[in-house]
Amino acid sequence: MADREELLTNRLSKLRYELSEEEIRSLAERTEGFTIPEIQKIIEESLKELMAKDQELEKETKKKSELPIELRTKLFESFQKHISGTTRSVSNDDIAAFVKYFEDFGTP
Repeated sequence: MADREELLTNRLSKLRYELSEEEIRSLAERTEGFTIPEIQKIIEESLKELMAKDQELEKETKKKSELPIELRTKLFESFQKHISGTTRSVSNDDIAAFVKYFEDFGTP
């Protein structure tokens, strides 16, 4: 999960967006089993949707400051919507099998 948290945090900060640690953690938990390209697509779709709906967000992207709370809330909600609409590539059974393998044989 820490890898997904880092991916979300880094990708959003490069785009000058910030979500709270709790919001990032929640999104990371919900994206278990998603590949990096799937998570990046969710990020892109969420931002595109939000920018299309809210001109204020476009203005805020040009600033290096934190997003206003109402825009952060909209961004977080957009992420949740796009996560729900995306099918993960890796099932819980696959994840459990990988974990067991690494416990039994170690990591490469």
